[in-house]
Amino acid sequence: MPYVFNEGSLELPSPPEDRSVNVLIVPNPEEHGEPLTLVITRDEMEPGETLEECVKRQLVIISRQLRGFAELKREETLIGTEQIPGILIEAHNSNAGSKIYQWLAIFPVSDRKIFVYALSSVRPFRDAQRQMWKDILASYTPAQQA
Repeated sequence: MPYVFNEGSLELPSPPEDRSVNVLIVPNPEEHGEPLTLVITRDEMEPGETLEECVKRQLVIISRQLRGFAELKREETLIGTEQIPGILIEAHNSNAGSKIYQWLAIFPVSDRKIFVYALSSVRPFRDAQRQMWKDILASYTPAQQA
């Protein structure tokens, strides 16, 4: 079975469970702004779990991994060209004495599979980054299934 990624492909004996993580350094839309980090992770909802329950579980995991994690705001949204219902979270955490600002978007991509997008900055987000985040989320187009 071929497993395809940006740089090439591998032949695997059976279909893998894709738990890959993409880490992208994104140019800051503000002049002289420090680059932003966009992390895309994949996970699965537990059997019978709702998206809201999955988000709560994900935040417990995140709060264990990130010192000083604090959720500031949560809201429902529609993501991508298919208008997929998702949840947006504004948060921050501490890293080596510095505050890291984050926006999270969590949404399903199939019955149980979810994406978690996390945009991070060492400075508070401003209007230009907010617009860029909205544009990124609006641009998500699901892959065509073979």
